[in-house]
Amino acid sequence: MENQEKFLKGKYWSNEEFKKATEQAAKRVEVREGKRVPDEPEARIENYLKRFTDIFEREDEAKRERGVEAIRRLLHRKYIVKPENISDEYIKGVLFGNFAEQKGYNRGDLKDPDIKQSLLEQFHNETGHSFESYTVPEEEREKVREMVIKDQETRLDSWFSYLTSPEAENIPVAYRYWAFAEMLKLGSYDDNRKAYNKRTETTAAPFPELDQQALALVLDEIC
Repeated sequence: MENQEKFLKGKYWSNEEFKKATEQAAKRVEVREGKRVPDEPEARIENYLKRFTDIFEREDEAKRERGVEAIRRLLHRKYIVKPENISDEYIKGVLFGNFAEQKGYNRGDLKDPDIKQSLLEQFHNETGHSFESYTVPEEEREKVREMVIKDQETRLDSWFSYLTSPEAENIPVAYRYWAFAEMLKLGSYDDNRKAYNKRTETTAAPFPELDQQALALVLDEIC
């Protein structure tokens, strides 16, 4: 097995945000404990990871839960899409998918041009509006925004809860960190490219669903 710190160094040391986080963790140790963390990348990374394990492995359950919840809130603030960044185009796509389901189709059926056109015509006949020019009422827009945010939070929390749970204790912390960090980069799945799009601050799609079996296979390959 490759050294954990060396593994993360190879993945993220060129990332300024990651490097800054390890520097801040080192300063925190120096202020609180009067100890100096060596400047070497692997020593900084080891100290950074210890910050998390110290929280996740606290014997006092109440303190552990407070620490875990603080990290969860931070993740939500940083990675969950903001309501104002959810585009009307995405909202209309969700509503059109709902309309399709009401008519007995699933969202995947909308990839068929004939089915999509038929549904567009049904929408026009039933509402008197062309869907392309349809203006979503603010109340409906707010409902979709809330649903989008809730879906993202639920998916993110499922990954976070699993990777910090006793079930994942056999996975070295660096590889848990890597799995979670890479998941956060994934946006919607592109069927044509058979790959995920890059997640940005305007990505409204939910995070990938956690598949513990698939994750275990990936981690077996790299651990």
